[in-house]
Amino acid sequence: MLKVGIIDSGIPASSELPILTAKDFTNSSTTIDLLGHGTSITNIIGRNIAVELISARVFNDKLICTPSQVAEAIQWLISKNVDFINMSFGLRNDRSVLRNSCEQALAKKIIVVAAAPSQGEPVYPSNYNGIIRATGDARSKQGEISWLDSSQADFGGYPGKPLLEPAGASIGCASVTTSLVQLKLQNPHYNQAELIAALIKKSIYQGTQQKNLIR
Repeated sequence: MLKVGIIDSGIPASSELPILTAKDFTNSSTTIDLLGHGTSITNIIGRNIAVELISARVFNDKLICTPSQVAEAIQWLISKNVDFINMSFGLRNDRSVLRNSCEQALAKKIIVVAAAPSQGEPVYPSNYNGIIRATGDARSKQGEISWLDSSQADFGGYPGKPLLEPAGASIGCASVTTSLVQLKLQNPHYNQAELIAALIKKSIYQGTQQKNLIR
């Protein structure tokens, strides 16, 4: 069974999702999600697909964390032999500790998907080479993917409902990860390049429509 690592704000307080294990990286005594963000991401990825979820909690009571916390979470997920890592967030500054951890994950053939803004300055880790950059695209319904191939993002996914939180790039990122996991389940021998090619072929939309992209 595929293992998907989710770096976010923790796990739902009550859930029937297949959560294998969880660890906190905020110096808190809990792995429970206090913000709702991690719950939404976990529900999207863990719903209706046969995977095991491993949660790394880097956000406590605010959506704020350090590159070092994320890097430590990545290292832990590497040790858990995950197949995918989803990071539905972006940090403004490039830091070597984060870059090095991402490079180590990629060297282990882990597929890493990270949120990217549809406009504005790039963020990290999505701006590192080898990371699949994902955002929200208002054209996409649940299960639909856009191949954007833009300077900002590779793929766009269902962004959630605009008037509800969370929505936008973070939900789009989880949607893209879900589609990649589904393709991997169907084609276990596919490597990252082959999965990307298959997702491009599966995409409903090609290219960007700026008014439809959601930050």
